[in-house]
Amino acid sequence: PGLRYNLDHGYIMECLAEHYRLSGDRAWLERVAPNLIAACEFVIREREATKTSAPDGSPAPEWGLLPPGHLEDNQEWRYWFSVNAHAYGGMCAIADVLGEIGHPQAERLASEAEAYRQDIRRAALRAMEDTPVVRLLAGTYVPHIPARADIRGRTWGWFREAAYGALHLLESGVFRPDEPGMTWLLQDLEDNL
Repeated sequence: PGLRYNLDHGYIMECLAEHYRLSGDRAWLERVAPNLIAACEFVIREREATKTSAPDGSPAPEWGLLPPGHLEDNQEWRYWFSVNAHAYGGMCAIADVLGEIGHPQAERLASEAEAYRQDIRRAALRAMEDTPVVRLLAGTYVPHIPARADIRGRTWGWFREAAYGALHLLESGVFRPDEPGMTWLLQDLEDNL
């Protein structure tokens, strides 16, 4: 049954919003708005599946993320932060451009996107707390945000950390550039990957 990539959905959402930003084609945006809203609704609906409890009754580590899926050609079904970061980025961008044209769904989608952002942040920070620190070239150590919610430490192979790692949390706006975790992330990427 196919590879079931789930990385592409968010990227495509971001690209469609960017198409409007670059073209300014309001008629196009009004025409495709139902499809953009449906793309956001898919993310909203799918996130409900992971809102479960851990054995101790606390929220599961993947609470509010998309269900597990393939990152790229790998066969692992995981809760990848890059997938969730871009799905959030796509929702946020769509809400933003719909807001520019005064669409009645814009505010609701922006609220849903912010709730998603908070769930991704919570999962990433929890994963960082559960993951051993990494050594930098200067001999100091910094916290590490892994590439996915269900692992303690680095994922298999350098490529997933470098190309599909937590950097997408910064790129998509889940974390701000001035947050300490993002400085640690960049230091780790520079020194180790």
